[in-house]
Formats: sequence, structure tokens, C-alpha cells
Amino acid sequence: MQPRIIFCVLLGVFAAISLEVKAQENKWKEFTSEEDGFVVSLPTDPSVISKDNMYNFGKVTIKAYTSNPKQGVGWRIATHNYPEPFASQVKPERLIELMRDDMSKNVKSKAEDIKEVKLDGYPGEEFVVHSPDPLTKKPLTNKTRLFAVKGKVYQLTVIAPKDDAVLGDVASRFFTSFKLSKKKDQ
Repeated sequence: MQPRIIFCVLLGVFAAISLEVKAQENKWKEFTSEEDGFVVSLPTDPSVISKDNMYNFGKVTIKAYTSNPKQGVGWRIATHNYPEPFASQVKPERLIELMRDDMSKNVKSKAEDIKEVKLDGYPGEEFVVHSPDPLTKKPLTNKTRLFAVKGKVYQLTVIAPKDDAVLGDVASRFFTSFKLSKKKDQ
């Protein structure tokens, strides 16, 4: 009798979690960046920060759009604008590889589950990096897609506690909602 009760309780817990994820998913809204040429669905309006980084090949402007609907879970789109002639001298696939390896190195980890993806014919990669939360030291998972588009790399990342439900279907929905759009000056 007790195993049956435990099973029913667990079933109820899983159903509640599933309903919570579905409810959060249905509240998402479309966000458009005319300046950076994309449309994506996010759970909340993003905060936006921009930073210029200087390298030996020139200035890279990074703009990050971040949505943090609940503590410990983050949704981010970052654009990395590379200067000419660097952008035209490096193959898009190599640029993605360099970014993936640097992202992993920055958190002292290694990229896993690497697979090729495409966006409107442009090359990309999806991968996972595990790292400790800098504040709590609890394990985090960074599920990322990178796309190289004409001197710009789009970085889509979901950051959540390891094995969080959002890393599955909800992350896939986020990734597939991302579309290129015409920039306002085109």
C-alpha cells in the first residue's frame, strides 16, 4: 500500500512541475531587436547591456539581452560584432569553435554534446557546459547555440541548475523561436 501512495505523490509532484513549466511557457512574449536584427520569445522583457572589448585584431562590441524570470535561471541572447577585416578572414565555423572553446575555458570546463545546427543556412553549434554557480557553488548547466552571420556571432544561452526541466523542451522552444530579421538600416 505504501509504494502506491508514494507513487501517487510523486506523480502529483511531477504533474505540478509540468503544469508550472507549461504555465511559464505560455506567458512568453516576442521580443524584437531591430538594431541587432533578430526576433525571439522570452519569459520576461530583457535587460540590455553593451560592452566594447579590445583585442589585437580590433574592437568587438558585445550586446547582451538577458531575461531572468526566476532566481537561478537565465535566458540570454548576446551579439558579438567583429571588425573587418578580421570577420572576413576567419571562417564562420572557426569563429564559432574559438568562441565555444573560450566560453568553456572561462568557466574552467569543457563543452559537451556538441552538434551542428543551422539558422537560415548560416553555420552554428549547440553545446552544453557545466560549471559551478559563482555564488552558491551548486552545479549549473549552460546550454548554448552559436550562429555566425556576416561578421556577427549570435549567442543564445540558457543557464539553469543542472538537470532543471527548462533545459529540455523549454530551452528548445527558446532556441527555435530565434529568427533573423531585417535591421532597421537595411
